[in-house]
Amino acid sequence: MIYCDSNNQTVYIPTGQIGFGQSPEKLSTVLGACIALNLYNSIDKIGGMAHILYYGEGSDDRFAVNATRSLLSRLNNDSGRKQSIVAKIVGGNIGYSGLNSKLKRKNESILLNVVSLLVEENINIEGMHTGGQIERNVLFDLESGDVIINLGTKDLINRRIIVI
Repeated sequence: MIYCDSNNQTVYIPTGQIGFGQSPEKLSTVLGACIALNLYNSIDKIGGMAHILYYGEGSDDRFAVNATRSLLSRLNNDSGRKQSIVAKIVGGNIGYSGLNSKLKRKNESILLNVVSLLVEENINIEGMHTGGQIERNVLFDLESGDVIINLGTKDLINRRIIVI
């Protein structure tokens, strides 16, 4: 289920879900080990966010292949301008110890699934902020196309990064 805050037009995307919107809306999520794929069409100022939990293909949009295809299909159908869609990818925290190789391989597999499908579909990847040992609060501004990442760990509180 997707939640919408009507006061500031921010739509929260829960784990394993996909959300779509148009300017002036914003899409948001919170990430640990998961990946957020953000697709944006700057001509029509529409976009979508997938909060991806698993690599491979499965029964729903929690899986990288399903989520990427669903997002691409919806944006292409809504705009008919596939050539103007760009991608921004965020997430893939490998845990606080940095030594969790099983989680690291899982996140690398999700990224490989997503990136290979985007390349196959000739979608330009404009920015990535992945890996590390940081949690991320992600805000996707559908007016500007900016993905704003607030980092939050013991050492980094409310540091703001804009992925262009």
